[in-house]
Amino acid sequence: MSRKLTEYKQRPIVDWYREVLSLNPDTDTILNSVQMDTESWIIDKLDWHYNNNRISSLPPYLQRVLLDMVWGHKNHKKAKSYIRSIWKGLGCLTPMTIIPIDLVLTNVEEKIANTPQMEILKQLKRLRKAILKEQKHNVEFINIDGQSRSKCGIEPYLKGEFNLSDDDFDEPIEVYNTDTKQFTDVSIHKFTELQKFQKAAFLSQEVAINIINKGTLKQVSDALIAINSNEKWKEWQQLYNNAEPTLLKYAINEVMGVPEIRDFLTRRLDQGRKYKTHFSGWEWYTAEQLTFLKHLRSVDISLLSEISKGNESSPEKSEINFVKEMIDIWVQEYKHKNAVNPVHLSTFVSLRHLLKNYNNTSHSFYMSFGSIPETNVLSEGKFLDWFLRTITTFESKTIRNLNNFILNREHWVKDSSSEKHSPAPEGWPAHCEGGMKLASITGRLKWLLDKFKADYQSLINDGTISDQIGMNDMATIIVASDFKDSDGDEINLTRDEELERGHIQSKKNEGSNKLENIKPQKKKSNRSYSGKDMITKEK
Repeated sequence: MSRKLTEYKQRPIVDWYREVLSLNPDTDTILNSVQMDTESWIIDKLDWHYNNNRISSLPPYLQRVLLDMVWGHKNHKKAKSYIRSIWKGLGCLTPMTIIPIDLVLTNVEEKIANTPQMEILKQLKRLRKAILKEQKHNVEFINIDGQSRSKCGIEPYLKGEFNLSDDDFDEPIEVYNTDTKQFTDVSIHKFTELQKFQKAAFLSQEVAINIINKGTLKQVSDALIAINSNEKWKEWQQLYNNAEPTLLKYAINEVMGVPEIRDFLTRRLDQGRKYKTHFSGWEWYTAEQLTFLKHLRSVDISLLSEISKGNESSPEKSEINFVKEMIDIWVQEYKHKNAVNPVHLSTFVSLRHLLKNYNNTSHSFYMSFGSIPETNVLSEGKFLDWFLRTITTFESKTIRNLNNFILNREHWVKDSSSEKHSPAPEGWPAHCEGGMKLASITGRLKWLLDKFKADYQSLINDGTISDQIGMNDMATIIVASDFKDSDGDEINLTRDEELERGHIQSKKNEGSNKLENIKPQKKKSNRSYSGKDMITKEK
């Protein structure tokens, strides 16, 4: 005999609470609370909002980094897993979160009115400008959580970029086919290959959408962290993947926004060390490089946090451009199949920065190295090869001494009983283990600078570097340009043609004095550019 279960009956106090609210509809009951509504949208509705530009992630300001590498890894494995869950009716288990763009703008306007720090104020004004631009293009919502699921999962699946088959997924997804009157496995076909009814079935599946209708950017950031608490966010993720706009985020995105640089960092650097793509590790790495150049001191989460809050200066255009320039050298010149140790790339950037500031006497960091030789790198490929050869020698446990191999005592110690090697206390490997600590950065640079000084003349002799910092003389520039000026005209040395040294990329636009950026240019033509980049002509 079954027992009749008691039905739920609402407590009287809840009825009374709702009655009070009905009499005071505009009164806040909990101060500083976030108001959020959850709706169920079918995939077709979500897709329509993206395709009609009604939802934006507002890069690079409020955007959480799209984890293209993670979602595309192993033949879209993560994306396939997510799409399979939607087919199985589980799309509402992991809601996406959006905010009306009007609410974001209101919050930004309030922050502008109450923010004294100029660093943050600059970023807020850039953010307001970006929001207003999005409003003009009919954007209704800003997507702050779930961009990867949409952009790297749903959207490419609908475009037919992958099917759902995988060695780890052996369960078929059988969906009724109105043509054959049978259930067929949709997982082995791309979406664009599915039968009409099957396509409609997927487009009709539901996903949960959280819409935040009330709350500040700070509250939204806290909510994001809470949403992702099950992922055990690291401190860096809490700092970077929130909704608070900062100049540091802007600087990071300026570097990572260059496709070649982003691909090099995420594909060519050693993924097994400190930095991991899935927790925005390469954005963290980029932040460290920018911050060190700006502050010339140890870089840790505490300093990055203070920069984000506006209590410390953010990296500026000069640091951003220098980091991009240095990484681009590796993009262009490093063709070896071996992955790059992130510390090696970081130290290369620091070394070039040190050489660039050879005559800087205003900061104790530069002064600590003593004499720094004047250096103009003529061949980036040769210089990078010298750098890699040098650090490989530092990391070798043995070195050649006449016809014998002996312990590399400057950098390694060897236990006589176990025969195991360990880094010498002040050697290169030990300083590499110190990462972004100032003592370790300084230690690595001193080893490199000593070797650079020892090799200085030979590097000049083989054309790797020059000891002339300024622009090359006109004769060198004419020969390098194959006796043609910037207009493509032959240079006739028997004629009294007044030529000037013109920058292909102007100095105003961060152009360098390197030989490859200089062309002989007619005086009138050179003066007419007035800070603009040169337009070269071939004849």
